[in-house]
Amino acid sequence: MGRIITVIVTLMLAGLVFAVPVSAASTLNIEFEVPDYTITSTGGCDYVEIPGGDILLEEEGRPRVPYYTYCMDLEKGWRAQEVTLVEKSEPESRQNLNLPLVVLQWTLTQPVEPVPGWYPDIEFEWNLVNRVDGGQTLDIVVYPVKYNPETGELLFYRNYSFLLNYVNSAVELAELSSDKPVYIPGETVKIDAGITNDGTSQDLYLDVYIRQYGSDELIDSLPVRLLKDVTGSAGASIEWQSAGNPEGSYYAEAVLTDISGNILDTVRAGFALGQSGVVFPTTSPATTTPVTTTTPLPGPPPTSHSNGLFGWIKGNLLYIGIGAGALIVVFILIATRHKAG
Repeated sequence: MGRIITVIVTLMLAGLVFAVPVSAASTLNIEFEVPDYTITSTGGCDYVEIPGGDILLEEEGRPRVPYYTYCMDLEKGWRAQEVTLVEKSEPESRQNLNLPLVVLQWTLTQPVEPVPGWYPDIEFEWNLVNRVDGGQTLDIVVYPVKYNPETGELLFYRNYSFLLNYVNSAVELAELSSDKPVYIPGETVKIDAGITNDGTSQDLYLDVYIRQYGSDELIDSLPVRLLKDVTGSAGASIEWQSAGNPEGSYYAEAVLTDISGNILDTVRAGFALGQSGVVFPTTSPATTTPVTTTTPLPGPPPTSHSNGLFGWIKGNLLYIGIGAGALIVVFILIATRHKAG
């Protein structure tokens, strides 16, 4: 009997090890060089710019520094999961520069004081935009210029190397829409999602979040929907109770994932709460919330239900059940032998 129990336990453990689905993620190396910056000196200030770049103007009292965005079109079916900064070149230093400060309130009577320390203190951001052809465009925003107003020193990082983790998927959110563009506060907002799967049948999870338009503040997170054996065309209807929320512009963000937690598609649809017509874009391209990091560590993908212990349990319920069943068999065999003895 002991030998039988040993065999059963061994088979049970082997089943748990090999049955748990493994993500079919692939990786791609991305390397690029930032164009050399230019300096225009006028009025006692040095204006630094990067050809094809833009200027960071978010925080008053900080130096006016440029940043650069590298854009890459991903093939249709590629779904980016994670972008990691692998390496950047050693900085090139330049001394005795006086970059102008960012001023957001031009009505101020007192001059803006510089904020001390190196700026900016982030390395990169990344986000995704869905294209009309079904593919995605990956934007990697780097901050290659660092400046210290206390010393007048500028550092420039010219070369970057990133690692992209992605999955190939034939699944997409073909449509996301509300039944009308404007609702009276307290009304039920009805949202319809259309899903297509040109590949093999699979189980999917659909998360829907309600966010404030403009600030992207999370207003509500709706219960996750499990869609079983999706193939071809499928749909899901979701309702949000708007009671207790003020008038304004909102949007629903739908995130579609597989049982391993891979993000397969993200789409947004806008609507408004108000007593009368409100001018508002009822549909907007799906863009993930930008991810920032201050060290060369992976930037996490957009929040999904798959993160943490809950996500692991939900993605492996079948295998947990198999293991529990096998343990019950073992206990029954032990109890039977004990009774017979």
